[in-house]
Amino acid sequence: FKTDLASIPRILYIILPPVGRYDEAAVLHDWMYYAGCPREWADEQFLEAMRSCGVSTAKRRAMYRGERMFGGFAYSKHRRNARKRNNM
Repeated sequence: FKTDLASIPRILYIILPPVGRYDEAAVLHDWMYYAGCPREWADEQFLEAMRSCGVSTAKRRAMYRGERMFGGFAYSKHRRNARKRNNM
């Protein structure tokens, strides 16, 4: 299993660096996508895990909204790869 931690666009690094208090939440979230958990549920767990890690409300909301808007691309990629793994 590989993780890219938080997939944050480079332009936002000044506000949301690619690593931070949310690292553990990001690994959990990536694993849930990899494992095939339902996307909406995985995203909600990401939000809760960030709260547990002490990520500020503003950062949590921004990252969650970004995930809900753009995470479908990564989720679809993980689903395609899972189908390939299962067909081997």
